[in-house]
Amino acid sequence: MSTGTPTPALHDPMTSVHEAIEEAVGSALEAIGAETPEITFEIPPDPKFGDLACPVCMGLARALKKNPRQIAADVKARLDATGVDWVARVEVAGGGYLNFTLDWPRFMAAVHDHVSREGDGYGFVGVGKGKKVVVEHTSANPNKPIHLGTARCAVLGDVTGRLLKMAGYDVEVENYVDDLGRQIAVLLHGYEHHKAEVERNPGDKADYYFGLVYMKGSEDVEDKPGGEEIVRDILHKMEDPSTPENKLAKEVVDQALKGQLETTWRMNIFYDVLIWERHIITSGLFAQAIETMMARSPETCYKVDAGDDKDCIVLDMSAFGEKYAQDKKPYKILVRSNGVSTYTGKDIAFQLWKFGEAAGYFSYERFIMQPNGKLLYSTVVDEGKGKKAKKAPKLSFGNADRVINVIGNEQKFPQEVVKSAMKVLGFDDHYENSQHLSFKEVGLPDQKFSGRKGTWVGFHADAAIDKATEKALAIIKEQNPTMPPSEQEAIAATIGVGAIKFYLAKFDMEKEITIIWDDLLNFEGDACPYVQYSCVRAQSILNKAKEAGVALPDASSALLARDVDSPEARALYFSLAHLPRKVVAWAASLEINQIPLYALEVADKFNKFYHECPILRSDVPEPVQRARILLVQDTITVFKQILRQLMGIDIPLRM
Repeated sequence: MSTGTPTPALHDPMTSVHEAIEEAVGSALEAIGAETPEITFEIPPDPKFGDLACPVCMGLARALKKNPRQIAADVKARLDATGVDWVARVEVAGGGYLNFTLDWPRFMAAVHDHVSREGDGYGFVGVGKGKKVVVEHTSANPNKPIHLGTARCAVLGDVTGRLLKMAGYDVEVENYVDDLGRQIAVLLHGYEHHKAEVERNPGDKADYYFGLVYMKGSEDVEDKPGGEEIVRDILHKMEDPSTPENKLAKEVVDQALKGQLETTWRMNIFYDVLIWERHIITSGLFAQAIETMMARSPETCYKVDAGDDKDCIVLDMSAFGEKYAQDKKPYKILVRSNGVSTYTGKDIAFQLWKFGEAAGYFSYERFIMQPNGKLLYSTVVDEGKGKKAKKAPKLSFGNADRVINVIGNEQKFPQEVVKSAMKVLGFDDHYENSQHLSFKEVGLPDQKFSGRKGTWVGFHADAAIDKATEKALAIIKEQNPTMPPSEQEAIAATIGVGAIKFYLAKFDMEKEITIIWDDLLNFEGDACPYVQYSCVRAQSILNKAKEAGVALPDASSALLARDVDSPEARALYFSLAHLPRKVVAWAASLEINQIPLYALEVADKFNKFYHECPILRSDVPEPVQRARILLVQDTITVFKQILRQLMGIDIPLRM
């Protein structure tokens, strides 16, 4: 779980601007007899129309029986008479907009002061203070390497956790390991009967090897009469902790999972705890959750006493909404008549555990030390005695105020069922605070993925990272032919991983992605290398200044805005100032793709400033040079917050 979060600042300059305008406009509207609606802002398409536009007067025509433009003129007159803090000028535009031009000298100085004072705490806000959020992501079937779709899940989940940490939440990142599903049963069948047919080459990771074994097992059960019966038999035995199948599943899955973790670690993605599906059952958690549900809502959670589903335990969803009531069977089966739990049942039980409604059934052990120096813990139970396990001291997982499940779009309806179950069972707060962060598939041109048919070979996440790194290396060698090979390779690895991670995060989550390598590795715009290069360029300005004997100002030095004032500097400071407010908005909306888009915006604004406002040229006056260097330092701070803190992407020393 996250610790050491910087203390958030109470107010940032952009929030102060918004609040000052909201208060002044509200008072002006009250003075002309209008009730104040919600006041919102837009950014005009051209700075000549001001820096912030407010459309509040547009919706008051009917109530005040006036033209919106006249209402805006009346409000402007009062604002001109009283003045608006942080604002230099108010204008009426269009059909009734109020356009505000900032007091730029004061605003830029305040933004610089805030960024330099907060440093690596800039952008941290307190909206989640005192609240815990559980983020579950990756949760791949541990029977093969993770593919690009799962990599997108891991990236989105990782950025979500980083974002919520910056928003002030106590963040717990969970990886749910499906070690009891059909694919594991097929893997066991392949391992027991066909492992000798699969060669494991030196350097093959365990997940890659077991993926090949799984392919053999899948081919066999498909071709063999009664193949599905074989799978069902293995599944049933796997749930019993006393069986050889259960023990073998644990051994095989542990190895495959560690191979998958090596892939996520390459992308700077780490976890707090592994939750094993088998422990949901063997700990007694599932049984306790079912008991809780039946006792809490016996009219909706009950055992069917007749018909095809006799002796099944179900959750009646018909009261929740028409889409459930219209089903032939308006209930979801939680436990089959033979006592085997369903995915739906386990998912609901797990959700209850996350919220602390089925607690005390796990203890935890150290699973592995991760490359970032953080221990990864794993659930553990006393499977031999079948009773509650004593919780390990000083470790507490679950008990969240908010739960975010990052799972693919194909799980949209099952996740709706899990969320709706909270409402059906009377956990209204848990219903409101359950969120499914959905995303669509990732592919390569003319390539479809299938774990069963083996089309993932050569196109899994590791292969994609390797290919991105290889292509980045070719570019680095061309641009820096005299650079030592070891440095070229290190920089290429940083660029390749960052490019993949950035690309998987930057698209709307409801959009399918097809990876286009030239777009992914674009050094000139719309990709991570462009942002990384912009940050490297900013740092190189400081390095060259030192080499030239220029005394760099202390980052906390006061900024005399008159020395840096230009349209490009204004635009850049305006972008830098938005980070805290954006963190607040993103933490609520979970629009993760807006984070890389913001990184591109800052890079664009910085490069325009760099090209139009020379810094080290001999004819630049010393006060101007000093002020521009302060802006470069502030920009580097924000680049680091976006790339490292929010996205877990490293920045090369040079490119």
